[in-house]
Order: sequence, then structure tokens, then C-alpha cells
Amino acid sequence: MKNREKNTNKKKINIKAVVLASLLASSSILLASSLNSSQSVMLQFDGKLFENQNQVYDYARSSSTYLESENNHLYYVYDNKTYSLDEKDAMMSEIKGKNKSIRKETYRNPNDYIVSNSGELSANVALSPSDKLIQVYNGRDGNSYTNKQSAIKTYEEYLKVFETENINPNSTAPVEFYNKSELIQYLENNKRESLENGVKTNCYIIAGACQDESMIKTWIRSNSEYKYRYKNYEWSSFRPAEKDKILITQDDQIYKDNIFKYEQPKNSYWLNINNTGRGAFSGSQLIETDLEAGAFSSKIQDDWKESSSATVNLFLSPFMMVSEMYNMQTSMLREFNKKNYKWSVETDIFNNDKEEMDEFIKMTNENAEIDLLAKKGDVTISQIERNLSGASIDSQSKSLVFFQNIANKALVTNHLGKEKQMEEWETKCKEIMFNVVNKAGNMTEVMEVLFDTSNKAISINDIVSVFLNPSSFQYNADANRIKFQKFIQSANDFGNALMDPIKSLDGIVKKLYDEEGNETGANLSESDREQILLSYEGLIDNNFRDDVVIDLGYGNPQTPDDLKEELQNQKYELTITPDRKLELPENITRSKTSALSMVSSKMNTVQQVWELGNKFSPFKYKTKTLDFGNGQELIFTYLAIEAFGFEVAREKPNKYITPFNLYSASDDRAQSGYRVSGSFFEKEDTAIDYLKEQMIRMPEKFSDLQQFGINVMDKEAYQPIDPNSEKTTAEQMEEFTDSIFKQYFEVYMEPYFTDGFGNTFVNQIDATRSLRENITKANFKEKYQWSDRAGIKRNYENFDKMIEEQDTYIEQTYVKSKTVISSDLIKTIDFEEIESQSGKMYEYYEVYFNGKIMYFKSQEAVDIFLVANSGYYLQEEIVKDYYVTFSGRTFKSEEDFMNYVRESTTMVDSKGRELVYGN
Repeated sequence: MKNREKNTNKKKINIKAVVLASLLASSSILLASSLNSSQSVMLQFDGKLFENQNQVYDYARSSSTYLESENNHLYYVYDNKTYSLDEKDAMMSEIKGKNKSIRKETYRNPNDYIVSNSGELSANVALSPSDKLIQVYNGRDGNSYTNKQSAIKTYEEYLKVFETENINPNSTAPVEFYNKSELIQYLENNKRESLENGVKTNCYIIAGACQDESMIKTWIRSNSEYKYRYKNYEWSSFRPAEKDKILITQDDQIYKDNIFKYEQPKNSYWLNINNTGRGAFSGSQLIETDLEAGAFSSKIQDDWKESSSATVNLFLSPFMMVSEMYNMQTSMLREFNKKNYKWSVETDIFNNDKEEMDEFIKMTNENAEIDLLAKKGDVTISQIERNLSGASIDSQSKSLVFFQNIANKALVTNHLGKEKQMEEWETKCKEIMFNVVNKAGNMTEVMEVLFDTSNKAISINDIVSVFLNPSSFQYNADANRIKFQKFIQSANDFGNALMDPIKSLDGIVKKLYDEEGNETGANLSESDREQILLSYEGLIDNNFRDDVVIDLGYGNPQTPDDLKEELQNQKYELTITPDRKLELPENITRSKTSALSMVSSKMNTVQQVWELGNKFSPFKYKTKTLDFGNGQELIFTYLAIEAFGFEVAREKPNKYITPFNLYSASDDRAQSGYRVSGSFFEKEDTAIDYLKEQMIRMPEKFSDLQQFGINVMDKEAYQPIDPNSEKTTAEQMEEFTDSIFKQYFEVYMEPYFTDGFGNTFVNQIDATRSLRENITKANFKEKYQWSDRAGIKRNYENFDKMIEEQDTYIEQTYVKSKTVISSDLIKTIDFEEIESQSGKMYEYYEVYFNGKIMYFKSQEAVDIFLVANSGYYLQEEIVKDYYVTFSGRTFKSEEDFMNYVRESTTMVDSKGRELVYGN
């Protein structure tokens, strides 16, 4: 065996006499035969002289140590073979070699098919040989259709209608019948009676036929189109739109308002910070990086850089201040410190309102297509609660991480046709998040600006980063900063007001310290102490509402008034530092249960972050930064005290930090891409194309101009549609109809006796006779009628034209599409239920083990499973060995030692000269 591990216990014992007996006997015979009796012979061993062999062996025996060694020999056993500890890799290779895995690809996201914590996947993750991606379209019946025209046909709906004159002189409503018998009854009774009474019809002669006002207006409504324009391209809901003619560039406002750069999350770590040093931490505490756990920990230990305090720029300062205010309040107002407390979605996000939580779960399932109650998958309530259970994070921050998880999940699904539902869902998420983070209530105005649901540019992940990863905004491009303009202004105003009380301390600082920050020897006067108290009482008032309770979890909750009372009690013990921070006496700062100590420490951090950006402080700070990339920095700032040209007591921030892995990145997600209306796209041109589809489907939301349009008497007439009007589209259409009628038709009115079939007469007798003849001959003209989304009825004389225009309208208004896997249609044809595919290929691994094909998310997961189930084991054997030590030498047995004694003994004369015989 190689490198056997030993656990040796030693004890001293006497050499056994019996072992020496045979050696003594053989040596005695040798000595007797070799010596001359006339010579004085001595024996020499180990530098000493002895008179006889017994003395030599007595000396050897008394001077040696007998050792017993008990060794634990560890080795592996697999398939009846043994392997040393050094041969473990070879054994693992043999295990894996016997169960070789195959890398496969699938359109299905493996994260949705995880069935165990080991990374094992359901067999459903695999594709069948005939599987392919296909487009399906939603029918009116909710089913999926592989043929778009078949889906369109399910929406087709029309009625056969018969038009006639409205004999009521006080009404312009159209008179329409949906069966002949009702029309005949109307003509024979109402119309004939009208003629008999000598009533004429106000006629407008169109194509040689009389039409009354109601019929003219029906024609106007039926022939009017919704027209939309973006830049120089105009399209209609009743004519096929050409996406390629809609030109969108990055400089366009529609691009800036709807297409946003997005970075997919990577490995995510939370930095637990236990700072008892002189400095203040700020910046990123939630880190997303490509670094694995080991490399990440090494970076925290070794990668700090010194930099100027100017690293915290004017843009970043408001984000940092809001984040630190949030951290301060959550650390003191949370339920986090309660004994046996466990964070949960129901308790901490929905305040135990199960009905509200159930509504959100339902909305998330329907709108964002995420099943939060699923038994498998990486984004479910139960899985997220498990992931966060071991993190030393306050409850409000865990709640924010929950929303970050589901927002990321929502973005990997194409939501074409559900943009409105996604906006409603994101709005709901922001409303709930607002309630989570605004429990202290003193930053309500700032929060309302940040959570403004009309600002679509600020995503859910942006909001999470403001509180948990503020320094990620430091290097944002100017175009991305614009979306935070109002928030920055609001945060600046809040910060100035918050820190206003400490401005009055500048005079006291100059009295106590010189320009280098050294004490001048001056003492605080009574008025100075009063001013310090007033300033910090003002900070307490600005930081907390009167009704909040500060609970550190030690059974001693306190109100802001309690804090101010404790501050008053320390009036003659407190002072301020050169950077205007409150310095409490040592007995307070060392107390874990002192709310005043905690509040003071946190407010000092908020103050320091604010001053870095606003340059209030006349003193210089030393700043160390740990750059995790993509603008994520952890910043450690402290007042540098220098003497003799070098820094005294240089701080080491790494000793205060312990990383916690929140979740590991899925290697199936793209590194970056674009976010459009709740959907994620890897490529910019795909994102733009998706926006164009939305523009065609919802032109009233995106077009530069929308209007009614009609060609009448070879002229184009238009009227803008106001999407913000309190009037409905149908009501605005009536205004347009009245306008066109008055402009083009009203002047052509002439009264005639009519037969109800469009024919005019100078007397009622001829008109009545024609009425009877046309009824007898059934000269009724059918029209085809359908209603658009606004409820406007449209009549057509030609069936084919009606179907053509209706189908175009249906395609551009109602029909949505999904990319799906062909075999999924066997499981369900429900359009909302069938899983949408992005077209991205995901890898997984297949292995044949014990007669069964198994599936795993990664090769690592395969290896772990195989090793855990291979049957190998670690064998331990205890072996006893015996040793003898003498004068620094070790002998593996007693016999070896005795041979050494014999071979090392020489015969000398009385003067110590060696005697040589044999020649």
C-alpha cells in the first residue's frame, strides 16, 4: 500500500532475555576460540569497554527502547479491488468508466425538470427522435393550432343582415333585421302605413338608390379604418402590416422606453458583515459573479485595493445612502432577531394574508407562466424558502431576493400577446415590494418615486439592486442613468434634509480638532454639549417615525423617545469625532443590547456615505474597494490617521466578511441580452422584432399617430383617435361618422316616397305598389356583418371581401403564437398551458445505471450520483509492528538489533587497541 496513514502509540519495555540467549551463546563460542589466554582482552561497544559478553548485552538491553506501533491502514475497495488513498482518482475513473455518460441537448429547460437535490432530472427532459420546434397559434376555443389560418377561422364570426329605412323622423339609428320574416313584417306594417300617411323619406342618392341617414352612417362606419403611423410608415388593422417597413433604432424614444439592456444573474453570494472595526462598509452586499465559491473567498481575502474617496461619485451617492438607510432600518425594525424565527413568503411578504398570497400565486401562474406551487423546479416558493433558510440575511432582504428570483424566471419566457398581463404582474410585484421595504415609513416619498409603475425602464431587478447592490449603478451608461433621474433628485433632497442637523457641528469640530484631525486640547462647553444633543436628536427624528419600535431581539424594545432620553443621560460623556460622528462612552458601545449604540453606529455609516458624495466633510477618508466586476464594489471607508508619513493601525476589512452562497448560476442562461415587456431576448434584432409585433398588435399604445380614415368621393378623410380621452373608441367613431356625413352627404338630401328597397317615387301609390312587388319577388339584399374589438359593427355586401378584412384584423389583433416542442401537443393542446420554448438548446447528461437510463443536469451531478451508488467503501485495518531504538537508530525487529550489537562489538587490548586475528 502507498502512503498508508499511521496512528502510532509507543511504550517503553525491556528487551526479553530469551531473545538474547542464543546470541550470547554464539558470541561466547566465537570469543573462546579466538583468544589467546596470554592476552588481556576487553570488549568494546558503543565507545565503552566491557570485560565479557554478558556486560555488553546487559548494557545494550538497558540502553535500548522497545516500541510497539499500532497502524491504521486505510484503503478503498471497489469491485473486489483495493486502491490506496492516492489511487482514489484512478478508482473514480473506473467507476465512471463502467457507467459512461452521454452529453445530450434539449429544448426543455433542465431547471424545470429537477426531481432531487442531487441534480437528477425527470425523463421528460429528453426529446424524442421526431421532436422539433414548431409554431402554434391560439384559437378562440383556447386550443393550439399548427396552422395560423385554422386558428384565424376559429375567430371568424358574422351575421347575415338586412338593412332598410328608418321611418322614425326623430331617429338616425340603423334599422337592421337578422331574418326575412321580421323585415317583411316591418315593411308590410310600418313602412306601408307610413306611405299611406303620406310620409316621405329624406333620401341621399348613392349609386342610383335612396339611402337614409342611418344607412349612410352605417356605410361610413363599415368603410372607416383604424390607421396608424410610426415615422413614415402607415398601416391599418384591416390591411396586412409589413414589419420590415417599421424602422426602429437605438436613438428612437420607442426603443428607449421599451427595450432595456439586461444582464442575467450569475453565481449569487450574500456577504455577511460583522464589523467591529473603525470603518464603515457600504456598496454591494449581494454579489453576482462568475467566480466559484473557492475563488470568491480568495478574492475577499486578497483583492482589496486602496483608492480615493472620489470612487463614490455624485451619481452613486444617492443609491448608497438609500441602501444604507434601508439596511439600518431593517436591522433594527425587523423580526429577524426573534428566537426560532423562520422567514417565509406568507409571513414576511404577505403578512399572513393567505388570500392575498393565493391571488398573487394565481396571477403569477396566469400572467408570468410561473407555477410557484410546483413540486419541481428551481423557482417555487418551497425551493426559494429552502435556499434562503441558511442565509444570515434580514427578512426584508430575503423578500427582495424572492422577487429577484421570480423576475429572472419570468424573463426566460416569451410573453407575446400577454404584454398587458405582464405589465399588470410587474406592477403588482412592485406594489408588494413597496410595502415590504417601506415599513419604517420615513422614506415614503423617495420610495414612491423609485416604485413608480409608470416608469417601465426601472425593472424589478433594478429595485432590488438599489437596496442590496447599489454600487452596481456606478458605471452605468448615461442612457441607463436617465431612468433614475427623478429618483436621484428625490434621494438627494431627502439626504440633504436628513443630514441637515449635523451641519451645525462644524464650529465645534474646528474647536476640538486642527486641520490634520489632531485634538487641540479644547474642552466642550455646556452650550457645545447642548448643540451636540440637539443635532443627534434631530438625526433620530429624521431617521425614525415616532411610532416605530426598535427591537434588537434582546427583549428590550425602544422608541425614538427612549433613544433621546438615553442620549440625554450620556450628555457629559459623549463627544464627536473629527468627521462629526457621535462618539458614545465605551460602556454603551460595548453593550450588545443598547439600541442607542446600534442607531449611532448605523447613522454614522449613513452620514459617511452621504458625505463622500456631497463633500460636506473637511476631513479625508481612506477608502478600500473590492471590485467584483460589472460595477459591483464593496467599499470600506475609514478616517485615516497618519503619523510620521505612514498610516497607523491599517485596517483589514476582509476579517469582517463571511460569504454565503444564495444560488448558483444556471449554465443554460445567456450572459446578457434585452428585456422587452417582461420577455428576455439574447439578440437585439430579435428584441426589436418582438417590439414591432407588439406595435402591430397594440398600435394604439405604440404608434406616433392613430386616426380614423376613409376614402369618400375619391378623397381621404381623417380624424385623430385620442387614446387618453374619456370617450371610448366607439364614441369617437360616432363623432367621426357625424363629421363625414355632414361634410360630404348632408347637402345632398332630397325627400321622396320610397318602397323600402331603395327606389324613389313622386307619389305614395307607386311606392306602395313597388313595395308589394319587391316583397313578392323577395328582392332582399343580404349583407354580412361582424363587430371589431371596439364593438363597431361593419356591414359588407361582398362575402369574400368581408372574410378577407376580418381575417386580417383577427390575425393582427387576436392571434398569438408560441414556439413549442412538437411532442408537447400530445400532452395538451391548451394554448396557455403548453410550454413556450425560446429556441435555446440546453445540455443535460444521460447515463445507463443498473439497467435504467437516468438523466442529470450536469456531468458533476452524474459523477456524484455514480460515486454515491457504486458500492465502493473505505476499509480500515489495524496492524501492529514492533521496533527497537538505540542511540538514534531504529531497528525493525529484536533480531536485527541483536545482530547490530554483535557486529558492532570489537575485541581490544587493555589500552583499547583493536585486536585482529585470523592471519
